[in-house]
Amino acid sequence: MSEQNVEHCCSVTLIVVGNVFNPDEFTELLGFVPDQCWYRGERKKWVRPDGSVREFDSISEQSGWKLFIPAEFKSEELSSQLDYWIDFIQKHVTALRELQPMGVEIILDLYISTLESAVLGPATLSQLGNLGIALEFTFSP
Repeated sequence: MSEQNVEHCCSVTLIVVGNVFNPDEFTELLGFVPDQCWYRGERKKWVRPDGSVREFDSISEQSGWKLFIPAEFKSEELSSQLDYWIDFIQKHVTALRELQPMGVEIILDLYISTLESAVLGPATLSQLGNLGIALEFTFSP
């Protein structure tokens, strides 16, 4: 039986969105510069891998702040990336909780484009729930 070389392609990204959320204030509060941020009312855009930007006709309904998984974790399995973010969130829980009265939603987006699996056991789900974190799954063939 021959082994197939299947490329690993998944990531977990921290996303914060809200209607009256100010990404600049959150950046200052958290002390991390986001990989992407946008403001309610701006045209939506996508940054291509080559750095060029494509702007869309649609408008952002909420402001947002996005932080990608650090480079050293990109090749890790989904469950390891999720563990990284849970640790990160626990270390910054005070700053994240300051956002809750503003009606923000804190999301871990699990992007999967290859055959991947991850077990989200009761302890992990409980931790995420207690921290007020939503899970969003993005599947791409």
